[in-house]
Amino acid sequence: MSEKKYKKLRFINPITNKNDVLRIDTDLVKNAKSFPVSITYFHEQHAIILYIDKNFTIRGVDTSVFIDKKVEVRKKIDIESLQFTQSDDTGNGEEISDEKIIQSIESNLKDIEEKIGFLVIGSQGVGKTSLIYRYLYDFFNPSYVISNDVKNFKHDVEDIVGKPIKIVLWDIPGQIDPKKLVKTFENKISGVICIFDVTRKSTFDDLKEIWIPLINKEFTSCEKLYLANKIDLAHEREVFKDSIEEFSLEKDISIYETSVKSSININDSLNDVILSTWIKHA
Repeated sequence: MSEKKYKKLRFINPITNKNDVLRIDTDLVKNAKSFPVSITYFHEQHAIILYIDKNFTIRGVDTSVFIDKKVEVRKKIDIESLQFTQSDDTGNGEEISDEKIIQSIESNLKDIEEKIGFLVIGSQGVGKTSLIYRYLYDFFNPSYVISNDVKNFKHDVEDIVGKPIKIVLWDIPGQIDPKKLVKTFENKISGVICIFDVTRKSTFDDLKEIWIPLINKEFTSCEKLYLANKIDLAHEREVFKDSIEEFSLEKDISIYETSVKSSININDSLNDVILSTWIKHA
């Protein structure tokens, strides 16, 4: 197997004023259908959108800052002020070390013990991070999303039971071996949100062969939510409604057809699983 090639982009984060590094798979740019390619980097309460040409030159930068859960402030940034530099990188960048996973999770677990925890899982590129930002901030940008680390999002869900429900959503990159999640999150997770992409049959196969067996074996007491994402891309579908319904009946589960881009069935489905989890643990 040939090694994957990456570009490392170093720059001054315009929100934090700190040095940041993005490691981007060169195939994302090389195989793009049009230019510039937009790539979104999420960090805590903001997003940076980079517009990259076929030579990996930055042609534009936008930022969005999330305020009061829903409001976003968009701003174009002067490229020169960010001091971009780039370098080549070769290696298996899709693997995240066990040590890094555990450190990333355990460093935050102590602060969220009183919150209801949800894992957001699924194969790479199905829309996990975009789902979280759509639900929390009503934000969506049609671009590649860089997710190289485990992140957690603390949130108070209002207007479901008349008082805030304190939750945390764990964004798990698809390249992580799901078996590594079990011991780390043992007794700390109350719900699992699992996503696949209807435009890629392989992600539906992963749901059937990897994710559901893992969930049924290791997270038996958790509430479950299964989402079939990207239904807005009807002309690109590889997994159709009849196949989803047949599988749902076979496994006695509910799978909601959703679109993060068009915000179809996002709030309702997540609110439902949060409410049922809250009732179970109240």
